Amino acid sequence: MTIYGFETGNFSNWTTIGNTSVQTTTPLSAPTEGNFQARITNGFASANADDLQQALGLNPGSLDSLGNGNVTQGSAIKLVPITVEAGDILNFDWNFQSNDGGFFNDFSFVSISSGGSSFFLDELADANNSTNVYQTFEYQFTTAGTYQIAVGVVDVIDAIVDSQLLIDNLRVFEEIVGTSGNDFLNGTGDDERIKGLGGDDQINGNGGHDILLGGAGNDTIAGASQKDFIDGGSGNDQIFGNGGEDTLIGGSGSDTIFGASQADRIFGGDGNDLIYANGGDDLVDGGNGNDEIWLGGGETVVLDANDSGFDTIRNFQLGQTTFVVNDLNSLNFADSSNGAEIYQGGNLLAVVSWQSASTFANNVNDIFVAA
Repeated sequence: MTIYGFETGNFSNWTTIGNTSVQTTTPLSAPTEGNFQARITNGFASANADDLQQALGLNPGSLDSLGNGNVTQGSAIKLVPITVEAGDILNFDWNFQSNDGGFFNDFSFVSISSGGSSFFLDELADANNSTNVYQTFEYQFTTAGTYQIAVGVVDVIDAIVDSQLLIDNLRVFEEIVGTSGNDFLNGTGDDERIKGLGGDDQINGNGGHDILLGGAGNDTIAGASQKDFIDGGSGNDQIFGNGGEDTLIGGSGSDTIFGASQADRIFGGDGNDLIYANGGDDLVDGGNGNDEIWLGGGETVVLDANDSGFDTIRNFQLGQTTFVVNDLNSLNFADSSNGAEIYQGGNLLAVVSWQSASTFANNVNDIFVAA
């Protein structure tokens, strides 16, 4: 997987047309990858429709043909040419936000071109169904070759009320797909997405920034030293991060999840999970079920009163461990034979082994933060 993001803080690898910028968190949205995202708007300094289409290799009237009306102006970003193999996957995260609507139906779009002309042009969203949250676009190349990807936002009929498109985490990667049986799937040192589908699968990323998806069955999934995204799916899975700032998701079932020494994001999901954070500034959320969580350093642990079940927390360290709760004002604590019990109102959130209730009662503002 090759990531064409914006973590340089600028548009390296991209050509821009109209009103574009690279930003950190906006008032309405945070980046999905790292600290920066692209913002494309049809506001002041946008390009007129003819210039925009010419810059993107689109025929005159192409954007009008998407059916929202007469396009007046807009902005876009275009990725440098990329070379892919047949079967490779393109995906990116996008968030379209608009103050327009009705007949003035601003919209966002994606274009894929080869040889100077676009062969794929489609709307992402328009002002009458703007998202305001990030979603993911995905396209699979059927033919090897060199392609250009462009995304943009346009005004329709008027040029007054603005809309914007946020883009982040554009990736191109190879895909390896298993079967409904018990598969042994090995990645390479490249960036890949590996899907186990059904059966009790063994999936090894073996390097690169991988997306490893277990699917159904009791899977064993191992990342490597780089930043991986691992989702066990359904079944009782074993998940090993093995280094890198990983996202590790158990899914449904009683899963065992091993983080590593860097800052991981670990989500148990449904079921009674066993989680070993193993160090790093991790975010750990056991989810539903009675989970056992072993901490290893400066973790942040989410204790959600809306989840069913409670967590058993091992190796709590005052001054390093932070608990995220729904409300600071309704916390109460009690001692038990298993450790300190943490309640939100009458709901048991967690039992913290080898600790006393007074530790938490006397340090509420140091240990707890409100979600």
